[in-house]
Amino acid sequence: MPEAARMWVEISFNLAYLAVIWGLVIAMRRHRSMVASADRQTG
Repeated sequence: MPEAARMWVEISFNLAYLAVIWGLVIAMRRHRSMVASADRQTG
């Protein structure tokens, strides 16, 4: 695979990965109120 094509594949993958992660963060934040307050404790 040419170097330029590999670079664009990596950039596309990284952007898609970040979009999925941020989508999950937003979804979890929106549905946080559905979690019982006792289960929200982290420590």
